[in-house]
Amino acid sequence: MKLKIALILICLSVLYIIACHSEKKKVVENKITYNSPRGAIELDENFFVDSTEIRNHDYFEYLFWTKRIFGVSSAIYKAALPDSNVWNDFPGFYFDKDYLWFCSDHPVVGITYQQAINYSKWRSDRVLQVLLVEKKLLTWNDKEDSTNYFTIEKYYEGKYLGIKPDLNILYPEYSLPTVDEWNYIVSKTDAFNKNDVYFNMKKLDNGEVEYEIKASDSEKPKEGKDMIYTVVVNNDPKSKVIYHLYDNVSEISKDRGIALGGNWNLSNKGIYGNIISSFDNVNSWTGFRNVCRWKKYKK
Repeated sequence: MKLKIALILICLSVLYIIACHSEKKKVVENKITYNSPRGAIELDENFFVDSTEIRNHDYFEYLFWTKRIFGVSSAIYKAALPDSNVWNDFPGFYFDKDYLWFCSDHPVVGITYQQAINYSKWRSDRVLQVLLVEKKLLTWNDKEDSTNYFTIEKYYEGKYLGIKPDLNILYPEYSLPTVDEWNYIVSKTDAFNKNDVYFNMKKLDNGEVEYEIKASDSEKPKEGKDMIYTVVVNNDPKSKVIYHLYDNVSEISKDRGIALGGNWNLSNKGIYGNIISSFDNVNSWTGFRNVCRWKKYKK
């Protein structure tokens, strides 16, 4: 039974990574055509943004891979686990410590800056690996372990299973958005979407803009802090909506110590302007999303 479950999870992981490529094609460099990341929105030439936050489901696949490669007792696997103690501030809260495992389509929280960086690097490696397999430049290595797993650096430097690299292939670099990038994303999303957080906009006396959360996109919060996370699944690969820049959870920036956007733990009187706050410790109201660019490898 355990073997059957493990095989199912492996298949799901492979399908997910393959799903990181959408049907949409884009010429980026040297007239090489690549699939753009599924679930991401192209905001500019070779600049893609996840339409939602990284979900528990996404992060669980990273944990599953890490456990398979390094072992459940390894320091690397243990260091990747989110901190479930972030729920201690909310005793009896619905999600509690099972949040990661049973709320698959909700944003992952309890994540450190370094864990978000490590996930982004892992995602870059896996997506390039799938791309190379699709191009028949690699075959799946069913015996990957801690000594021979695929990375971008190993491939381009000719250190992966003795395979000669194709240096003309671009690789996807997933990363956290900088503050400047996030502000740019916010400035562009209004051109795409009038129905997400841009619902009932109004100017305040101090010049800021108030955004009231649309009921169909977010659960109506009660008084106090009973608001629950919004499920962040986006089933439409052609959607040009970037969800929850201001609500749901704040998001870790590449600029260390900074979180971007509002979150469920703030006052429910409205979401205000470009919220930028400090991020010093893990908590239950901060997650992250990725941006992506295709790049040419340089040693």
